[in-house]
Amino acid sequence: MLRVLLADDHYSSCILLKMLLEENNYQVTTVHDGQEVLDKIGYEKFDMFILDWKMVNIDGDIVAKKLWTIKPDLPIILISAHEVPNEIGKLPFAAILSKPIDINILLATLNKIASRRKNMVTKEAFKKAIEMEKEGKNFYLKAADQAQNELVKKVFSQLAKEEELHIKKIEEIYNQIQKTGCINCWVTNITPKHTFKEIFRTSLLSEASGSKQEIEALEFAAKREEESINYYENLASQTEDSKEKRFFMALSYEERGHFLTILDAIEYLKAPVDWMRMQEKNILEG
Repeated sequence: MLRVLLADDHYSSCILLKMLLEENNYQVTTVHDGQEVLDKIGYEKFDMFILDWKMVNIDGDIVAKKLWTIKPDLPIILISAHEVPNEIGKLPFAAILSKPIDINILLATLNKIASRRKNMVTKEAFKKAIEMEKEGKNFYLKAADQAQNELVKKVFSQLAKEEELHIKKIEEIYNQIQKTGCINCWVTNITPKHTFKEIFRTSLLSEASGSKQEIEALEFAAKREEESINYYENLASQTEDSKEKRFFMALSYEERGHFLTILDAIEYLKAPVDWMRMQEKNILEG
């Protein structure tokens, strides 16, 4: 739900607009003079602002200029019961609306801002996701090349392959959103299942010990995967689009699988006998 800060020194106008906007799924905070706006942004975050031009203490255009020094692309709507001078009209307001406010025009303006903001947030989220996956792939390729232990080498090599699949899928979904405005399919999985089980099955007869450097590389990899899990789960929690949510949860699920595989490899290299006993116990209990 997008957060709107509404500033108007006419209390009745504030109450009415707040009620109408909240009925349309906007979270609205009201203040009644320009200084209150500047005070609020010190400890609260807002997605867009609606400012009355003529207010107590500081007028809306002055407040807007101060806000833009903090965040130049901040969407601000100016409302006024008076004719606005040309020099104010040239400022980069998302819209300038006359009082009494036509709620349909205001909602249309807010929805357009919300859509533009969502596209921008989505673009940045996907861009960061691709960067994370590319960094992960490069790290795993390098780690695989340096590893001497067969299990470690195979785990890192497979992780690099799966990060490449993630990159391709993220790019595909992002291009889909750019063209159609949404994800038009359900993404349930991205990489083949059970690959790591096969790697463990075919590699356990090799030398169980791993070097200090290999274990440290695995531990670093586990931290990277944990960061990816948190990132994708955070994206999933922020979107209201069910297909986007499912896509980010699918990525989080696969990164969690990577994380657990890496932990398995670390535990096996540190204490192979204990690890084997635990696997046998799981099989008997499963």
